[in-house]
Amino acid sequence: MSQIVLPQPGPQPSRPGVSTQSWWKRWWPALAATGASVFCLAVLASQQAQLRQLEQEVESLQRELQAGPRPNQAENPAPSTPVPDGAAELASLQAEAQKLAAEIRGLEAVKAQNQQLKAEAARQQNTLDPEEVQAMQQAKDRAGRIQCVNNLKNLGLAARIWATDNQDVNPPNIEAMMREIASPSLLTCPGDPARKPAKTWSEYTPANLSYEYLAASAPTTEPNRVLFRCPVHQNVTLVDGSVQQLSAARVTRDLVQQDGKLYLGPPPPATPATTAAPGTGMSEEMMKRYGLTVSPPANGAPPNPAAPAPTYQMSPALRKRYGLLPNTNPPANPNP
Repeated sequence: MSQIVLPQPGPQPSRPGVSTQSWWKRWWPALAATGASVFCLAVLASQQAQLRQLEQEVESLQRELQAGPRPNQAENPAPSTPVPDGAAELASLQAEAQKLAAEIRGLEAVKAQNQQLKAEAARQQNTLDPEEVQAMQQAKDRAGRIQCVNNLKNLGLAARIWATDNQDVNPPNIEAMMREIASPSLLTCPGDPARKPAKTWSEYTPANLSYEYLAASAPTTEPNRVLFRCPVHQNVTLVDGSVQQLSAARVTRDLVQQDGKLYLGPPPPATPATTAAPGTGMSEEMMKRYGLTVSPPANGAPPNPAAPAPTYQMSPALRKRYGLLPNTNPPANPNP
């Protein structure tokens, strides 16, 4: 028993959950969070108070703008009391608002003056005599008619240029001579309210065309045939490029339609250039042009249809020009 060694009592283990630190070390995180929260609440309360004050000042400013400036109030009133911190900007905004209100009143006065001037102009226009109104309308119609004539002249010139480059045949349609027409606006008559002129060829459609194109793919051998016609002013462009202004009486009297073609005046003969003289391949007109005349029948007898074809000879004027007449002067004596 004396040799038995009993264990000595050791240190007691600490209980879980029990801190041996001091009170401050255990509670300082909670105290710091609480202090930060209190500080944030104070800042928020201060900001809310400032916002309420600003809202009240804005409402008072709006009421003053609606009521207008007081008579004894200066344009830019200066604050009589010390401006609290942050209110200087609000005071400057108030002054700027008053300036804007003054400008708005000036603009309203100008607007009222413009309305008064418009009303006076309308009264003066209503006081025009019927003769003056009619004269103004006639002048406007004349200007539109002259512009229509100018458009038709340009279109006739464009068609002539195209025909010159294409064996004297008119273009088949308007689109074929787009390069020869200076502007697509020439295709719209100024007196046609149903159509608007196109500014560019990309915008052009047949809806912009006011004029009737009546001689598509036609030869230029019929100068009095109508090429373009304006249904508004009754102006016409002929195949030869000339433009005629037709009255209602001339439209009824001078415009002639034959074989689906419209002519100004009597149509030309059927085939004047293909009627060849007997025994030749040239027409009578061409024979006269080149000095070839028909030899007269013997003894002045009338021509016999059963007789052979007459012979042709050069006219005396043409033979004289080329020195084919006999010399009737006697030769000079070489030995006097």
